[in-house]
Amino acid sequence: MMVSKRTLMLVEHPRILKPEESYTFHDYFKMNFDAGDILADLGCQLIKGKLNLPPVPWDVEPLKAQMREYLDFVTVDSEDARKQTLISPLLLKLVGVLKAHLKIEYTIRVNQYLKGTLDYYLNNGRNLLVVEAKNADLSRGFVQMAVELIALNLWLGDSRQPLVGAVTTGEIWQFGRYDPTTATITQDTQLYLLLDHLTELAAILKGVLTQPN
Repeated sequence: MMVSKRTLMLVEHPRILKPEESYTFHDYFKMNFDAGDILADLGCQLIKGKLNLPPVPWDVEPLKAQMREYLDFVTVDSEDARKQTLISPLLLKLVGVLKAHLKIEYTIRVNQYLKGTLDYYLNNGRNLLVVEAKNADLSRGFVQMAVELIALNLWLGDSRQPLVGAVTTGEIWQFGRYDPTTATITQDTQLYLLLDHLTELAAILKGVLTQPN
């Protein structure tokens, strides 16, 4: 009896990013491809794991009480509403504590693949990027944040300095870390709920801006 054999050929998937096209940061959010495949086109590897981000505690109890009081009466079903009621109050409080510089809707351009507007960019000698997840889509928001971290590293001109970013729906926060020396993006497996984990979340945000990454 003759057995026919099929030869399986492993073909590298075609590039997602086309050399003749141009992409903004938001374009990456709209892509339906796997996050790892998108980042691979930018020469970066995606890994998942628990990030070690040393916290630096500070008093957010007044902010937590204020948020609990007004969020019972505020509808946050739009991007602007989430920014104004959930994201900005925390970041502005952090800016006041650290006297850090905050750039809102900060535009950068590195090349045709890396350009667009950063939602929130904080600088205190160390850097923190915060991206608001459009349509409350945390997964696609993380891809956009990862791409922005790659771009920000090149924009700052420090190819060795790791950068930390956070993507948030307003209610949920997730961190990511870009290490340019190994060309890896680490996606934190821990999620933080704004009010339930506000003390821990705020401590991590302050730690990113004051401690070595």
